[in-house]
Amino acid sequence: GAFLVRLMDQWELGSPHLFGPDVGTSAALFAAGQAPGRVRSVTNAEYLCQRLPDSDLHEFDAGHFLWEDAGDEFAAVASAWVGGGYREAG
Repeated sequence: GAFLVRLMDQWELGSPHLFGPDVGTSAALFAAGQAPGRVRSVTNAEYLCQRLPDSDLHEFDAGHFLWEDAGDEFAAVASAWVGGGYREAG
């Protein structure tokens, strides 16, 4: 994460949107956590959803503890999937 922040400084990027596919996701998340306000967003979900067959993307307005911050909404999505919604994804 610190390496990405140094690159952002070197390249004078301000507060960019970070995209971290595959192993880059962890570095992007650490950069966002280590330098609050420097990273506008960390984007990976849409990239993965477009490339994973039969996937659906559900976005939540919540923090790291999704099950606490948006518990009812998360429970509804998870319950629908466990109840057979996985058959209809995509």
